[in-house]
Amino acid sequence: MPCYHGEKQKALDVIKNKMPGIVKFMQWKFLAGDEPTVIDFFFLELLELMVFITEGELFNEHPTLVQYHKNMTSLPGLKEY
Repeated sequence: MPCYHGEKQKALDVIKNKMPGIVKFMQWKFLAGDEPTVIDFFFLELLELMVFITEGELFNEHPTLVQYHKNMTSLPGLKEY
């Protein structure tokens, strides 16, 4: 939410503090297992925003997210979109 109010640094701080825990949790192809769930689609949207805010640095800091992003964007229907 902070980024919508022009507070980029606040958003960067939240991303820096919260992402390590999320990445540590990621053990499967998707957030909750080997099949995508509704939370994956919400997270993908947030991930796209975080990559934009961090100017791509998020993928450098957390390479696990690169494969997750590929898993999601390769889904039939989403891939074509």
